[in-house]
Amino acid sequence: MAFIHRHFMLKHPLFRKKETASGVWWEESVYYYWWEFLRRHEGYKRTCEMKGKGIYAKLYEHFGNVHATDFKTWWSKGERGARLFAEPPTLRDVEKLDRDQIASLIDSDWDESSAIVVSVPLQFSRRLIQQRFAEVLDKYHKRGRGQQVHRASRALYPIAHNLNLHSLKTALRAYDRRVLEPNLKFWQIAQKESLSETLTVEELKRGRGDITRIIKQKAMASAAFRKLQQAKKLIDGVGKGIFPAV
Repeated sequence: MAFIHRHFMLKHPLFRKKETASGVWWEESVYYYWWEFLRRHEGYKRTCEMKGKGIYAKLYEHFGNVHATDFKTWWSKGERGARLFAEPPTLRDVEKLDRDQIASLIDSDWDESSAIVVSVPLQFSRRLIQQRFAEVLDKYHKRGRGQQVHRASRALYPIAHNLNLHSLKTALRAYDRRVLEPNLKFWQIAQKESLSETLTVEELKRGRGDITRIIKQKAMASAAFRKLQQAKKLIDGVGKGIFPAV
């Protein structure tokens, strides 16, 4: 066959093995966190409660009810994960295509960023064919020896930019703690979720007027505030089909 199966730009979630060359345990997958942050979006939640009606109806057509099932079921049903986040099929080898394969290529989401189609008139001499082919290759294949291929994602919902998984985890934890205990001060959120350097047992015993404790609490409060702002941006972004938003 001329085509390879769909693939993901980043490692896709696994539900049996812990890790493979192309996959990672689902709780360590960026796509899992996309799902989690979408579950925190209040407007999208209302659309789910109204069975797809409302402001986020268009997004619902693709993502469905993220509150109805666990992540594994949501990801797997109807190959949803692949439909949303995988790259279109691409050509896998240098080979002759038959008529059916050419028709499949035309019908696929193919463009010249991933492959080109070249005509080879067999009445030409081998030497002339090689010469012409080299000219075409020089024009369209710009990657030098040893350089990595950097292509823009063509997924229905591409990852917006490079991200730090640890940063996503801490932002989600900070947000959930804020929802769970809304009366906590920012420094207390940082203390409970280890968002920064935390107060030691000895420091917690000191009076509130202790200068060392005051300075440390201010730094912790700033760390929690930044994480909560980050979480808000991430949640707003998934409502627009963008992840991670900055």
